[in-house]
Amino acid sequence: MNNTILFVGEHPKSFDVRWHTHDAWELVYCTSGQGAFRFENGTVLPYRVGEMVAIPPLEVHANSSREGFTNIHLTIADPSFPYKTPFRVADDDTGSLHSAFTQAKTYYMTDIRGRELVLEALGALITSYIVVFRSSAAFSEPVERSGRASSRIIPGWISPWTRSSGSSRFTTTTCASASKKRWGYPPWNT
Repeated sequence: MNNTILFVGEHPKSFDVRWHTHDAWELVYCTSGQGAFRFENGTVLPYRVGEMVAIPPLEVHANSSREGFTNIHLTIADPSFPYKTPFRVADDDTGSLHSAFTQAKTYYMTDIRGRELVLEALGALITSYIVVFRSSAAFSEPVERSGRASSRIIPGWISPWTRSSGSSRFTTTTCASASKKRWGYPPWNT
């Protein structure tokens, strides 16, 4: 299934994360400080607080900082974004990505009934934010062609998460509504 959050973790103040890899995409949101990801091919990708770095599966990488950093990191299976190389995305002025990462961490670390549904929705929300917040990307040719076709098929399509005010914030009301529709109960009922 697309956008499945497999793991969510948090680094307290850290200075160095040794070389490693993941079987799924890793998304790392910097909550304080700054640093740089280094990749096996020599690429260096700096980041700072309020930015998120996305790392493809099996990409060998390390993370370091002189001043230290904190972050929330997650791995996600089959994200519905079309990218194939590591990249950085800045959060919006309202902290939408930070809020979604924080909610993902909270729900991942609880055993609340219906949490899988909430994590599924948050995975879709996070990947949607990434696509919207990223202004340019290295699309693969099949993805580029399908994107052009989609815009002809669904002209004027508006995300179901967008309210009439134009906001695309994920709320407990939309979560409860989606949960009740799919499972018959809101996620916080036990």
